[in-house]
Amino acid sequence: MEELKRDSETKIEAVIHKPVMLGEVLSLFGEVKKPSPLVLDCTLGAGGHAQAILGTSPAVSYIGIDADPEAIQRSARRLSAFSDRLSLREGFFDEVLADFSAAMTEAATAAVTAGPAFVPAAATSASKGFRRPDFVLFDLGLSSHQYLGSGRGFSFSSEESLDMRLSPRLEDSAADIVNRLPEDKLADLIYTYGEERYSRRIARAIGEARRNAPIRSS
Repeated sequence: MEELKRDSETKIEAVIHKPVMLGEVLSLFGEVKKPSPLVLDCTLGAGGHAQAILGTSPAVSYIGIDADPEAIQRSARRLSAFSDRLSLREGFFDEVLADFSAAMTEAATAAVTAGPAFVPAAATSASKGFRRPDFVLFDLGLSSHQYLGSGRGFSFSSEESLDMRLSPRLEDSAADIVNRLPEDKLADLIYTYGEERYSRRIARAIGEARRNAPIRSS
């Protein structure tokens, strides 16, 4: 059993380590003509793009954002050789970028008010390592690890706990939503986000199933 588990993990790692459009991303990054470029990766994932881009030059600095703490941990291990040029931030990218923006605005306001020699320590700390990026990357969607190895209900091929949260900071799991929402609200949710024409039929089937027992697995 342990041997099968290790073999499965090895296969997952092999998939994870090969971003699908890495060549195209590197080609676009090659057009950046800055001596010390800063890359902002808003969907870090397993760190495949980060590893390749950081490897192009010792002058590259990199900020990686991901909502999944497992992704942050895995990438930190994978990218440990670049730790002096790498900053990893856990959170949804809109939240993290809002924090950056607020910190930069605070610092700029303080400089205008009190002169360029004065910048509040809090603003300096919050915005440390962040300037206007020279290259921004979004690789939207779930990662191979989330499909194949997270155990959070994303898999199409195995039964898992019906969680489906990218971040444990989110209060409601998919099971909470599926078992709590009224059928009409559930149908609207499926139609709006899944573009599913049979959303009401699906919602009715879910309603019938959960009347017998709560739905807890995928």
